[in-house]
Amino acid sequence: MKKIMGKIKIWAILIISILIITFISIGLITEIINNVDIRPQVLQIILYVSIIGWAFYGFICIMKKLKQKKIDIIEYNKELNINFSTKIFFKDYLKLSFELKRVNIYFIFNVLFFLIITFFLSERQNIDLLYSILFISVISIFYMYIIFLRAKNIFNTNKSLNEFLTYQINNDLLLIKGETFQDSSLWERFVKIQETKNFFLCYANKIFVIFIFKKEFSEEELIEFRKFLKSLPIKN
Repeated sequence: MKKIMGKIKIWAILIISILIITFISIGLITEIINNVDIRPQVLQIILYVSIIGWAFYGFICIMKKLKQKKIDIIEYNKELNINFSTKIFFKDYLKLSFELKRVNIYFIFNVLFFLIITFFLSERQNIDLLYSILFISVISIFYMYIIFLRAKNIFNTNKSLNEFLTYQINNDLLLIKGETFQDSSLWERFVKIQETKNFFLCYANKIFVIFIFKKEFSEEELIEFRKFLKSLPIKN
């Protein structure tokens, strides 16, 4: 009951914050539209902030890649024993698909944002620029639709994503039992383990990935599993 009330409070605060930001934004936009003199300056500031944001993001990505070349192994001496059963639903896999492509989505929308800003900054409304905005808008919608179709196709054709799964995780291996299959993998088999919002993705190669659903971990198990991953000589 406390968890539900906590989530309700979080969502209430989030919704109220969004409404406040929306009303403030509407007021600012109205002021900018009515006051032609300040419109170019405000739009230019927004454009510069966006460019600086992307540059900063690119710098962080480069630093992360440079850091990943050196793998720091931290010894783990405890006995790991995590067992649970779960089922992955399509909505969870779809969220993951969009999460993995979020940089591409952000980039497309940022290009669209640049074009819109340029359109409003131009003294004459360029019809070619307007067509470009419409074209990028269609591309962005089409790209997200492709992500949706691909996720749906993979989810429907991959048996391991449609079955009730039992996980056994220890220091030596990861064992997954489904209704029609069983897979046992030594941790040394994986070349990379990626943590997302809801999953641990264990890559044996660029194509074969094993999904571990994080929601079934207790807080203590999640902390211990993260510590254990740092003891493996793989990208994490």
